Amino acid sequence: MLHFKVKRIKLQGKHLPSYLKPITVNRIILLVLLFSSAQAFSQLNLTYRNNSLTPGDSINTTEVVYISPGNSGPNQLWDFSSLQFTGRDMVNHLTFSPERDMQGIEYNVLFNDEGKDYYFVVDENGSRETGFTSKDILLVYSDPIVKMKYPFSYNESFSDSYAGVALYQNNRSIETSGIYGVVADAFGTLLLPDKIVTNTLRLKIEKNGVEINSCRLIEIKNTRYLWYAPGARYPVFGISINEYSSAGQQPTLTQSAFVNEKMLKACTSAVSLDDVSAEKNINFDLTIYPNPFIQKLGYSYSLPEQMPVTIELYDPEGKFIKTLLSKQILSTGMHTGEFETSKDGLAMGVYFIRFTFSARVISRKVVKI
Repeated sequence: MLHFKVKRIKLQGKHLPSYLKPITVNRIILLVLLFSSAQAFSQLNLTYRNNSLTPGDSINTTEVVYISPGNSGPNQLWDFSSLQFTGRDMVNHLTFSPERDMQGIEYNVLFNDEGKDYYFVVDENGSRETGFTSKDILLVYSDPIVKMKYPFSYNESFSDSYAGVALYQNNRSIETSGIYGVVADAFGTLLLPDKIVTNTLRLKIEKNGVEINSCRLIEIKNTRYLWYAPGARYPVFGISINEYSSAGQQPTLTQSAFVNEKMLKACTSAVSLDDVSAEKNINFDLTIYPNPFIQKLGYSYSLPEQMPVTIELYDPEGKFIKTLLSKQILSTGMHTGEFETSKDGLAMGVYFIRFTFSARVISRKVVKI
């Protein structure tokens, strides 16, 4: 049986847990750049064996205040280090049954979400939602929803039409239909209050449909973003946006988000910020001048031994802009260089220069005025 439970967390006083303590921008950038090279060598692939719904699991999750899901694309940096915890408790269950229920819904996995039952057929090819029941509603899909396909990786996508009929309080019929689509739209590094998670894969899931009864037509738009990470069967982080609208009425919008703490512990690419900060700190006598600067930026550093050096420029969101020096083997001693920003049309603002000295990474914030 799978249990989802949201922990209550007090947000005041000196006894705040470590994952609620503030993190400096410089520390975040340093940690991201330190581990970002790992995601370049492999991309997460979702499979039936590693990521399908599995009865008997037990998972605790923490609800957090909604936050913007950020950008799509490769090598993203999602900074969710300032998440706010709501303290709202939720309990969900996942059970297994090889039989049809009394309403004739075919399923082998039943997911209970706060009194609402979702019926699934799960196999090595993916999962299909075949029905839904609650206190007042019985929904049987004549055309089930394909919810997932395996294997699944970055840039892959699929969409599926669905249709069904629901009974409300056993006497009113509601027809439902629409399109359900999934795309692996991004991968990159996920920053949470107490951890940095590399090689994460984000799924964007959209459900656009209508419900028609004798009284009205309701349009439904649901968008979810789910982040998967190596070693974690279920998403480590998620965001939901739900909108309901009908003629003559204002749309109803709800937004939510969660962190899956148990999956973060299982994740093989999650690193504690405290563990990273305790790593060996080599002094390279790194200097950047002038800062702030107008057009030309200079830098100097001292190498304790011969080693490869790479210097790169990033924007405030961690997106790569330019390589200033690429894996050059430099000798022991002092080295200098400069960057003429007018040649690249660099706008005024904050940037970060990443220095990679062999296996060590140091980041410095610079300001162009």
